[in-house]
This record gives sequence, C-alpha cells and structure tokens, in this order.
Amino acid sequence: MQRQQQAGGVCKTFKLFFATQDIRRVTLDNVATWEAFHQQLIDLYPHTYHPELTIRYKDDEGDLISMTCQHEWEAMLEATHDQSTVRLLLIEGPNQGKYFKDGPAVVTQ
Repeated sequence: MQRQQQAGGVCKTFKLFFATQDIRRVTLDNVATWEAFHQQLIDLYPHTYHPELTIRYKDDEGDLISMTCQHEWEAMLEATHDQSTVRLLLIEGPNQGKYFKDGPAVVTQ
C-alpha cells in the first residue's frame, strides 16, 4: 500500500523489528507527524515499545538512517513514498536490555 491521505493524515504500513525474534507488521493512520507515530506505537505496544529506543530505516543507498525529529520523519516518508511496506528497526541504546520488556536479565553481584 502506498502512502495514502486519510482524514486524519498519512496512512502507511510498517514492519517493526523490535528484536531478531519480534517482528510486527502494522498499518498506521495519522503518521504525518513524528509525535503521532510515537503515540501510536506506545498505544499498540505498551509492554514492548519505549520512546527512548532508536528508530532507523534503510535509505536507497543501503545506509541505516536514525530518526529523532519531525524533519527526519518527513525525510523518511518522502524517501519511502514508493515502498508498500517500510522496515523500521527499533534499536536499544547504550543501556541495552533496559527498554525491551523481554531483554536480557540484569545480574547484580
């Protein structure tokens, strides 16, 4: 499905890669803003998604591009406008295991 204009904004299909074994496919409406996208992920995946995860997509040159603001979000929508499904990688930052609910257990000694 290509990017479509809905009454609430842009509609787009994403494959969300939370971890190697946790891949979700979802069509979201009203993703015209970075903030709306974040809120929909929080609503859909309250036990999996944390807003401090880094979100990346692969551009047409094969580079992984991080998104952190509205400007970068709009650049991704434009760069992927002809893709039926956009693959997004949700990557833990320096505190690995802290954000994913099923992340590795922390052992204290």
